[in-house]
Amino acid sequence: MLMSERHLVFVYGTLKRGEPNHHFIKNPENGSSEFVCLATTANKMPLVLEKSMNIPYLLNIEDLEAFNVEGEIYSVDLKMLEFMDWFEDHPNWYTRSAISVIPDPEFADDSLAIDSSGSVNCHCYMICNPLPDLMNSKLYRRLKRYKNSDAHFYKELADAKMTQDEFNKYLSSLIANCRKPTPEISN
Repeated sequence: MLMSERHLVFVYGTLKRGEPNHHFIKNPENGSSEFVCLATTANKMPLVLEKSMNIPYLLNIEDLEAFNVEGEIYSVDLKMLEFMDWFEDHPNWYTRSAISVIPDPEFADDSLAIDSSGSVNCHCYMICNPLPDLMNSKLYRRLKRYKNSDAHFYKELADAKMTQDEFNKYLSSLIANCRKPTPEISN
């Protein structure tokens, strides 16, 4: 039997274990996914929490005042990768980009292609060329790790205080601002 091609994906938000959307990547109808290990971004990058819906965004910029963001690496098949593209609305909402992450050495296995700097390349869904408002601390909280909580509860659009028109305007601004091509990743 041929083994299907696998792709490494770094998740940092609602798709992590114990978070509101994790069930989507565990649903076999969407494809196959296997938890590999915990990891952090190799570069310090801003992880911001949009306050009206508590949606986490990892910004595709290096920021020395930010954190090495904590997340999880998953090995997924092509069907799951395509589902994740749909779920994250790639390339319109989030953009699937290549990112270097450092696997937790306590849990990483020998199957990872760890380079000489101790990092591995993964796919990751990020907002590229973020709007300046995403760095505005009055509108967004900066985080080292995302954790859904009663104080900062993840909401779907239907539960948010934003109207559909406000949301569409916001989304259009993000899309118009996302000009960088998606880097290719090699497995």
